[in-house]
Amino acid sequence: MLNGDKMIIGYDLSYQYAQISYCRLHEETPKTYALNTETRQYNIPACLFKRQKANQWFLGKEASSLSKQEEGTFLDNLLLNALEKDEILIEEESFETIALLALFIKRSLYLPEKECRLDRVAGIMFTIPVLTDKVISL
Repeated sequence: MLNGDKMIIGYDLSYQYAQISYCRLHEETPKTYALNTETRQYNIPACLFKRQKANQWFLGKEASSLSKQEEGTFLDNLLLNALEKDEILIEEESFETIALLALFIKRSLYLPEKECRLDRVAGIMFTIPVLTDKVISL
């Protein structure tokens, strides 16, 4: 693979949203993934939805929509929960909050796959609202 095909990802995670930008090594200006290119909606809602009695997880805008239509568990404040709680009980099953945050991050990184294939990623940088020892340990 040519070095020009390699990319760097910038992952901005706030308490309510995530935003993913990417740049090829030979380019000077990064691009930001848009959920909707017409409205330039760049913010991915930082939330998950678990369908009731099924091991089906959805994230972002889809999770928000499903939470209004279907029975299940809607989880927001993923970063805050990972910082403040060890576990969350969902349908009598315990989930580590760090694992739920990791699930959101992992799945959201596949959203811009058309523009930014993960097999071409040379590096990734995370930004967050406040850097603390606890955040670093996450």
